[in-house]
Amino acid sequence: NDNRPSGLFQKLSENEDFCRLFADRVQLHCFNGGTLTPDVSIERWMKRADQIDLAIIAESARWGDYRRDVHRFLESGPFDLYTKQYWIAEQAFLIRDYFPDRTNEFIKQLREAGLFPAIDSPEFFINGQTKLDNYINRGDILSMYSGTGTIYYTTDNTDPILDKTVSPSALIYSEPIVLSHSVHIKARLYDQNIWSALNEKTFVLSSDINNLKITEINYHPSAEDTIDGDNFEFIELKNIGSSSIDLTGLGFIEGISYSFPDNSILNPGNFIVLASNQYYFNMRYNFTPFGEYQGLLDNSGERIVLANILQDTIFSIRYNDKAPWPESADGSGYSLVSKEFNPSGDQNDPNKWRSSVNINGSPGKDDEGTTAVEENNKSIPGNFILYQNYPNPFNPETRITYAIPVGSYVTLKIYNTLGQEIKTLVNEFQKADWYSIYFNADELASGVYFYKLQAGDNLHMVRKMLLIR
Repeated sequence: NDNRPSGLFQKLSENEDFCRLFADRVQLHCFNGGTLTPDVSIERWMKRADQIDLAIIAESARWGDYRRDVHRFLESGPFDLYTKQYWIAEQAFLIRDYFPDRTNEFIKQLREAGLFPAIDSPEFFINGQTKLDNYINRGDILSMYSGTGTIYYTTDNTDPILDKTVSPSALIYSEPIVLSHSVHIKARLYDQNIWSALNEKTFVLSSDINNLKITEINYHPSAEDTIDGDNFEFIELKNIGSSSIDLTGLGFIEGISYSFPDNSILNPGNFIVLASNQYYFNMRYNFTPFGEYQGLLDNSGERIVLANILQDTIFSIRYNDKAPWPESADGSGYSLVSKEFNPSGDQNDPNKWRSSVNINGSPGKDDEGTTAVEENNKSIPGNFILYQNYPNPFNPETRITYAIPVGSYVTLKIYNTLGQEIKTLVNEFQKADWYSIYFNADELASGVYFYKLQAGDNLHMVRKMLLIR
């Protein structure tokens, strides 16, 4: 078989490291609900069979009685090949006899060929029971079982074997483990100079992973001189919970491509920023992003999907460049940011998003509702100015821009036509500068409203705006 793929496999199987990797893949797919386990194989087969169920009728009509030399005996007697009834009988045989035994027979054949260890891998149990999915609760008990030998395991995503011996980072399993956070376990059994195949599993604390949110998407940045805007793309994630999240094994599988490396820990309230180009991102924002993803975000909108190591979806968000999504985030320099600092609800809802306060967004921090319009603009405004809000009329969001010529205690308040105060947007001391603040009127009815800016005792100005639902 030298000139065929099987010849290459035979040569590779003479290498001990290759055989270990091959055995690890067998362990992954042939145990614990893997791709080649009986139930999963039956489900996959029947899904395909259902797709061609009607086509079998046409196939029967095509062949008819042409083959009479091959028969399969059913309970009702012999049937010619290529009829629908034969097909139904074959389905029953596969489900009843073939698939249930085939995986065990396959493992037996591999062991006889020296391609799979003679000892079984350690088994994992959560609270004493086998768990096929990855999600756990805080305080769940992880136990590992093997008949004999010593179980070595790691929690840092490394292999318990290093250079054919025990890895320095490997631990000896001696008692059940209380799980307080997400963890990736890799374990092997060692018995009588034999290592088992690797059994690995990521246990995800569901309450923790649900606190991982996308808070900013800069999908169509502005260019800078001759540098294309695509080089300044970024995505920002935030841990809105009270516990650290282990991102090891998570990755973006749609929209962009990126896999989080080992020990990617995101502490409560902290951010992670991924960029399309680390060099140009650093040039614009003066800090290095956590990582650099492959691919580019679609300027017309697309779906962004984050999944765990088993390709289970953690979240899926589809943004767009058309209303009701904020259109100013499409090439005008602004980012798409979450209206809530700690997002809740369905982030596929365009009403959950707005454009950033500043040009180029605010990677690595909350997009504050009030800030200087241009951080790099060092000139001091010469006059006290309150600009007309934009857009106006609006629904349900608008931006109010103003200038303070001297440092003052500033208030910016919203009033209805009866003169009743509706909301306070600013109530703090501000230095001389230009400012812009975002205002969301989700809770207000359609109508005319007034916004009043006051700086110190003597400077004040009022303008009118119109909310149309």
